[in-house]
Amino acid sequence: MKLVLVLCCLGPLGALAAVYEPLELNYHERVGIPLAQALKQAELAADFDGGRIIGGSFAALGAYPYKAGQIMTLTNGGQSIGGGTLISNTRVLTAAHNLISGGQLVRHVTVVLGSVRIFSGGTRITSNRMDIHANYNPNNINNDIAIITIDWVNYSNTIRNIGLASGSNTYAGAWAWAIGFGKTSDTEPASPDLKHVRVQVISNDACRSAIPGNFVIASTLCISGTTGNICTGDSGGPLVADNLLVSYFTSIHYPIKITNTFVSKEIHKRSDKRRKEVINMRPNHQSRFSLDGIKGKKTIMKSLIGVSSFGSGLCDARRPSGFARVSSFNSWIRARL
Repeated sequence: MKLVLVLCCLGPLGALAAVYEPLELNYHERVGIPLAQALKQAELAADFDGGRIIGGSFAALGAYPYKAGQIMTLTNGGQSIGGGTLISNTRVLTAAHNLISGGQLVRHVTVVLGSVRIFSGGTRITSNRMDIHANYNPNNINNDIAIITIDWVNYSNTIRNIGLASGSNTYAGAWAWAIGFGKTSDTEPASPDLKHVRVQVISNDACRSAIPGNFVIASTLCISGTTGNICTGDSGGPLVADNLLVSYFTSIHYPIKITNTFVSKEIHKRSDKRRKEVINMRPNHQSRFSLDGIKGKKTIMKSLIGVSSFGSGLCDARRPSGFARVSSFNSWIRARL
């Protein structure tokens, strides 16, 4: 749900299941509204001490041009905050639970683009055009995904969309980046500035062992929480992975020998008789690699693999957190672009 920047090591994942804190289901009243008030005060007072960060770092303006802040105006007039991801000039992907309060849609959402602060700067677009997944279940947060339609926004160095993950890659073991506003721990005050943290994706089986109940399903993606986690302040925000995009002629013979990296491969045929191979970089490996006998264009591409959905009741517990798995909803999303 929200971002906690904690970079320290714990024991094996199995130890996480020993003590369990219930998931926070009442987002706006328990989290979003109080945090909106705290962030607004922090920005107005500019009362910020960089030493409060427990790990990770601040995100520079333009580092995540697809990151969208969200200020939700509830039916009672109150304000809550969350996050989203710009996926086209007119669409923002977010969590369904961001847009529902007391069983009703929020009144409207102000989408904030091109800013490292949520209450000031950047481009601000207000919208009440919201599309929530028909099978969203607020009791177990399954299918926690939604789209906000906004007025056309032009791309720039600080505002740009991101590609969507597709295919059968589970990303288990891959490293990714979580981005968000808000608190950095359970006890520290909110920071007004955008932050990011490197996290590791785990398998759904490992996630289920730490989170009882029916929260983790096939369309859920989890991070371990041991190297960093999401905490209070950015439900609906992006989880982004680096993919290595390799373009080469189809005259190459298989099998392809790939060295110095672990990979998962998705081959796509193209009409111009070229192919693309998407390689997800795995832990402890840099982008340096070799493709024996192959010459081609190699580009690191970022893709959106998750939408921040739920976490443990305690951010500092460093337990697994859950995201809506973007590849599972790819066709649903594209049908609404």
